[in-house]
Order: sequence, then C-alpha cells, then structure tokens
Amino acid sequence: MAKVFGISLSATAGILLTLFAMMPFLAGCSSSDDDDGVVIEVCNSDDEAYRVELRRDSDGMLVQDFDIGKWYNLGDVCDSFEDIDPGRYYIVITEDGSENGDKSDAFYLESGEEKYFRIKSPGRISDTSGTSGRGRIEICNSDDEDYIVELRQDSDGKVVEEFEIGKWYNFDQCDELADILEGEYYIVIYEKDSNNSSESDTFYLSDGEVETFSIKSPGVIENN
Repeated sequence: MAKVFGISLSATAGILLTLFAMMPFLAGCSSSDDDDGVVIEVCNSDDEAYRVELRRDSDGMLVQDFDIGKWYNLGDVCDSFEDIDPGRYYIVITEDGSENGDKSDAFYLESGEEKYFRIKSPGRISDTSGTSGRGRIEICNSDDEDYIVELRQDSDGKVVEEFEIGKWYNFDQCDELADILEGEYYIVIYEKDSNNSSESDTFYLSDGEVETFSIKSPGVIENN
C-alpha cells in the first residue's frame, strides 16, 4: 500500500474524516466565548410579592419579566434576567394584586456584566451592584407597642425607607435597613393606631458603617 511521509493513505484518510466530523463541535466551543449575554439579579426583601419587568430604555419595550415572592424569615427571595444583550434598560415592579409600583433609574449593561437590584419596603427598587458608599442601620424594639419606622434625609425630610416593627415579647424585635447610601439622616417612629411619635438625633452614615438604634418605653428612639 502507498505511503505518504511514512503514513499509509488509508490512515491519512481516516484522520481527515475524523477532523471533518469534529469541526461542528469545535466551532460550537469557540462561539461560546463570544456570548455577550449578561445577568441581572433582583432580590426581594419586602413582605409583598411583585411582578418584575425589564424594559428597554429607548422605547419602553418589555424584554423579560417574572413574578417574585415575598420575603420570609429565611431570607430574601431572588430571581434573575439572563442572557440579556448589552444595552440601556430600566426595571419596573408592580405589587401583586395592586397598581402600586416603582421604577428604577435607567442603567447601561456592558458585555459580560452582572447587575444587582433589591426591592425594599415600601415597594422601592434600587441598584445595589456597588457596595461603595453604603452602610446599614439596625433598629430593635424593646417597647410593648408596634411602630412604623421611617428613615428620612436630613436635608429635606424625604422618606428614604420605612417599615413596621413588632412589639417586644420575651426578646427584642429587630429589623434593618441595608444598602443605604452614605449621608446624613434621622429616624422617626410612629406608634401604630396612635398619634404618638419620636424622632432620633441626626446622624451621618459612613461607607461600610453600621448604626444601631433602640426603641424604648415610652416610645423613645435612641442611638446606641
């Protein structure tokens, strides 16, 4: 049998056929490196379920949507938009069974980028992709009354976040405000079913800082 460079022609033909057969798979592997799809994760730390929509900023066109369940004691409920093309988008949330909702600021997604958003009480969505310039506030209730808690900007009194906190039983009831932008704030508490209220001193929340507060009888909030 004839040989080329010491290799039989039949063996050479077999090698070539094998390489041709593998070409589609090799092409498939190389194309995966060019995938521009990005991921946007949304977590819900509110006690309401929401419809979550990703819309294109240029024309408001719906790109993807999903339903996300309410927060439980086990932790936040999270879901994500996947394989999104790079571009400019915004997110709309609508409370389940209601017309109440919120809209995020428009944002641009780069190729291969991941973005993170959080839904917080009372039905607000915010971008938590960056941790720089953010802090956390923890509030514990040792009084035997239920309260509504508001975090307000010191500059204009605008409510940034609010939640309800239960009364003290055999141990304090605690909750927290996470991913709060660095800045100057104060806290107002309202006793439920009453006009009684109390206001904390103004405080500055620094990057990475944790501020702790206690609600004590008779309805006074203090910075620890």
